[in-house]
Amino acid sequence: MTPFPVISADVIRTTVGLADLLEPVAEALMAFSRGESGPPAVSLLNLPLGEVHIKSAFLQGHPLLAVKVATSFPGNAAQGLRPFDGVMLALNAQTGQVVAALHDESYLTDLRTAAAGAVAARALANPVVRTVGVLGTGVQARLQVQAVRLVRDFGTVLVWGRSPEKAEQLVHDLATRMPGVRFTVMPDRRSLVEHSDLVITATSSRAPLVEGAWLRPGQHVTAIGGDDVGKVELDAAVLGRANRLIVDSRELNLRLGDVQAALMGGHLRSEDVHGELGEVLAGDLPGRTHERQITVAKLVGLGGQDLAAVEVTLNRLQAATRVEL
Repeated sequence: MTPFPVISADVIRTTVGLADLLEPVAEALMAFSRGESGPPAVSLLNLPLGEVHIKSAFLQGHPLLAVKVATSFPGNAAQGLRPFDGVMLALNAQTGQVVAALHDESYLTDLRTAAAGAVAARALANPVVRTVGVLGTGVQARLQVQAVRLVRDFGTVLVWGRSPEKAEQLVHDLATRMPGVRFTVMPDRRSLVEHSDLVITATSSRAPLVEGAWLRPGQHVTAIGGDDVGKVELDAAVLGRANRLIVDSRELNLRLGDVQAALMGGHLRSEDVHGELGEVLAGDLPGRTHERQITVAKLVGLGGQDLAAVEVTLNRLQAATRVEL
């Protein structure tokens, strides 16, 4: 017999929602920046047919550890399989024994990533955001818009995607979930950026999608797609124009994604990264200090966010007596 419960994605989806993770993720980011979770433990496997992301985390004083394996195999769709899958293991922090396995199919990863985007927008975007622009048409593009809606009361969303059909589908999906918000598919990236107060990039691009020359004072950019070497959504000029360039982990961003690419190209210095989101949230570092500043949040994702998602899920399941640990 399995000595620990295996919790299905269906159960997890009915237990935890996006709003449930906002504050736990904020707390995890602050704990990370305080040094309470140790250095980030990340392994990224690039395979011919897909990617495997492995992350683990602990937080001082917490009873659990978390180890997450998340996969992305785009070709699965042609075989009738999910392109994304994943499992999170909860372990006893004192003994290392497995407490539960959460077969979330990457649902919790998606939620905690979107929650971090919302937390970044809350800390760095101007208080008044009228228009949100999102580059990307996948699950994360949808969730990021929904998450930002929890912290900013915008009325218009602009969408761009390489596939106009997928962009139209995303607009339809979001419109059914967010009545009262106007949605428009944009024909090109530049017009989307120029007409947005808050820009979200949620793609797997390996070439810049946003150019620094398109930005105007007062804008905020949250970039979440470039989480590995070779992935990049922002050109170096975007990072260079940022009055506040804030990352989730300085260490990880210096070796992954957009910041790493700009460093390697000689367009950015490590000291140009102003600090970590957890420092801003804790009040240890200024975020936006003027309405005309350009702010950029570059997020690659931390294991502490996964642990926060695991803890929330298990606590809610235990409270509902749906699982015994």
